[in-house]
Amino acid sequence: MEIKPKLLGKTPFELKKAAADCGLPAYAGEQIAQWLYQKRVISIDEMTNISKEGRSRLSREWQLGRLEASDEECIAAAKLANADS
Repeated sequence: MEIKPKLLGKTPFELKKAAADCGLPAYAGEQIAQWLYQKRVISIDEMTNISKEGRSRLSREWQLGRLEASDEECIAAAKLANADS
């Protein structure tokens, strides 16, 4: 299974390049940054000001890089269990 690079943690400049590499306009990098760092989405599909095709291209090449809620809950539960022992 191929591990895709993560968008989260990229600079605005790097996000513009990622957008361009996926055939999106450079300004889409700024939109991605807003979705990641201001709106804190948990899925590329939530980036609704990027075209459906653009989101599909991003998803083929990149992962968001944020843990899903269920993963975060598991980590929190494990930390609590370890704190009690």
